[in-house]
Amino acid sequence: MKWFNWLTTAPKVIDDVFDKDNGLISQAGAWIGNQNLTAEEVMEANAKTVLLVQNHVEKTLDENTERSKARRRIAEKYVDFYLNWSSVGFASYFLVHEYSAWLLSALTGWAFGGAFSAVIIFHFGSYGLERHNKSKVKK
Repeated sequence: MKWFNWLTTAPKVIDDVFDKDNGLISQAGAWIGNQNLTAEEVMEANAKTVLLVQNHVEKTLDENTERSKARRRIAEKYVDFYLNWSSVGFASYFLVHEYSAWLLSALTGWAFGGAFSAVIIFHFGSYGLERHNKSKVKK
């Protein structure tokens, strides 16, 4: 329980954070709880949100630009790269266990695995979100 020692060695820090009257957590909760918006302020915030959404739609309406096509090609090529090397990693297990373990650990690491996850979320995320929203409307 070495990681727990900082709580017992710094009572001033604990009081500053967790004190029920003047602690940082209670101050943050009071700040959040004391925010009151009038109906007019809510309407202004909603109007700004509508304008921002309209601007975004106008900017992304033409999704067949060269830049968006290039992004799609890069995403498809990276997914192909990742799936091909994953196949090599699994197939090489029967030949050289160490190479297979090294390759699969590299593919599941932060550099390749994180990039693959980001590409999948960015490339297919909007489609999945749209399908999810449509399924909620049907119910």
